[in-house]
Amino acid sequence: MFNKSQNDDFLINFNNMLYHLNNLKNRKQVLENSIDAQKDNLKVLKNRLDLINRSKIQYKKAVDNTYTIKITELENLLNTVVSQIYYDKDYSVKIDLSDKYNKSLSFWLYDKEKDLLTPLSKSGTGRGIKTVVSSIIYIYYLLKFNAKYVFIDEGFVNIDSSYVDSFFIFLKEWIKSKNATVILNTHDERFDPFADAIYTINDGIVNCEQRNSR
Repeated sequence: MFNKSQNDDFLINFNNMLYHLNNLKNRKQVLENSIDAQKDNLKVLKNRLDLINRSKIQYKKAVDNTYTIKITELENLLNTVVSQIYYDKDYSVKIDLSDKYNKSLSFWLYDKEKDLLTPLSKSGTGRGIKTVVSSIIYIYYLLKFNAKYVFIDEGFVNIDSSYVDSFFIFLKEWIKSKNATVILNTHDERFDPFADAIYTINDGIVNCEQRNSR
């Protein structure tokens, strides 16, 4: 049997235990709610991550596709140029995306007659074809940005004399079709017949000679 004082203490302790138990239940519920909220946040974050990853894949495909289209366009242009300029040769140009991450290009020349594939970066390719290809690429990108003037400094001196005529005939028609003008600084008189005007400097005096070019 408990006396009244002991009963009061017991009730107080029991009530305190119930109070703490209710607090623990409330804290448990709060934690469970927090866990549920974090799970929802985790799902949202996972969905966002999946969306980002899918977007990256789609973007990479779009970029690769764009590069493929542009490379094909440039490759077709170069092969048109090579076939017209080197009319007595069976040359073709191949462009490879050698570094897909950095989008680096490598250029190859295929000589069908010799069944020989040579990198255009190799020196001594012959007949100035490396000069022709690099010049066409340079002009191609300038024209892509709607350049009206193309400045070239001694750029064509390596072109074999056999192909000077065919090169400049192509170049003039191409530049003219884009409403642009080539300004060539050169000492090579082989190119004079193709100029609409020739400016010479002697002792600081500029002379201009208008010509009926080819």
